[in-house]
Amino acid sequence: MFSSKDIFARQLLIAHGLTPAQVTEQALPIGEAFKKLVAVTGENPVQLTQQLYQAHHVGTTWYVFAAIGVASAVMIWFYGRWILKLARH
Repeated sequence: MFSSKDIFARQLLIAHGLTPAQVTEQALPIGEAFKKLVAVTGENPVQLTQQLYQAHHVGTTWYVFAAIGVASAVMIWFYGRWILKLARH
C-alpha cells in the first residue's frame, strides 16, 4: 500500500485524464498499470519509476522494515536471557 508501483501508476493515470473506471483491476490487470502509464506519458520507464518513488517516499518503507527487524532482534535477545535465567534456577 505504501510502496506499490502499481497503485502509484493508477493514481497518476487518473491525474493524466483516465477515469477511475478505466484504471480498476478489472479494466487494467495488476502489473499492467505502469505499462499503460508509460504509454500515456511517453516517458522513459526508469525515469518514471524514479519520479513515482520520490513522490511517494518509498524509502520510508525500508526504515519501517528495519525498525521492525531491530525491535524483533532486541525482543529475541531479551527472551533468550529470560530463558537462560529460568534454566539456571
